[in-house]
Amino acid sequence: LHTELATGCKDCHRQIKDLAENSRVKHGALEQGAKCANCHNPHGTWVEKLLIQLPFDQCVNCHAVDHMTDHDGVLLTNYKKWLEENKVWHAPVKAKDCSACHRTHGGENFRLLVAGYPTTFYAPYDRDNYALCFGCHNEKVVTEPETRTLTNFRDGSRNLHFLHVNKADRGRTCRACHEVHASRQPRHVRDGVPYGPKGWTLKINFTKTPTGGQCARTCHETKRYER
Repeated sequence: LHTELATGCKDCHRQIKDLAENSRVKHGALEQGAKCANCHNPHGTWVEKLLIQLPFDQCVNCHAVDHMTDHDGVLLTNYKKWLEENKVWHAPVKAKDCSACHRTHGGENFRLLVAGYPTTFYAPYDRDNYALCFGCHNEKVVTEPETRTLTNFRDGSRNLHFLHVNKADRGRTCRACHEVHASRQPRHVRDGVPYGPKGWTLKINFTKTPTGGQCARTCHETKRYER
């Protein structure tokens, strides 16, 4: 019945059919279990688009398990648990708008993102790789080596975002220091970063001060900055 229902949906919703079947990155919800009916009730609901729940609740309550994986077998985060444990929410999450960053039926970018975003810890700096971030954030924060206004992450006027990100070979991507959905600390600074091939976590130990801050990474000397 579920397979027949999904086929019936796609017979009318041709654009969604094309997205679901031909996109480079597919959404597992459209391919498994009840398929279209995982998210929609074809007879009627009290939510627009015939959704079973409000959009944010739909996403979070589905991504609320510890065993979900992507098409490459990579374990996905239990976001219900993550958001409960990390109270500093990124603005789109606070607005309960998953679609600000993700497509729901299929897409061309990593993790169904609406624009480019680096998939790795290190990457050569290329503006197109950060199209998702620059949709909201000022790209000058990583292109200007000196500033007194663009960011508080600076040592005097030396722009530390530029220093970390804007490198021709091994620039640290946004994910190196920031959580994208929610964190325990302001500015979405991570507690630690993935390190090595076995899934280790390297603690950042970031501490904010009235005039700057410091990171005390495991095995490395403490780095401080003062504005």
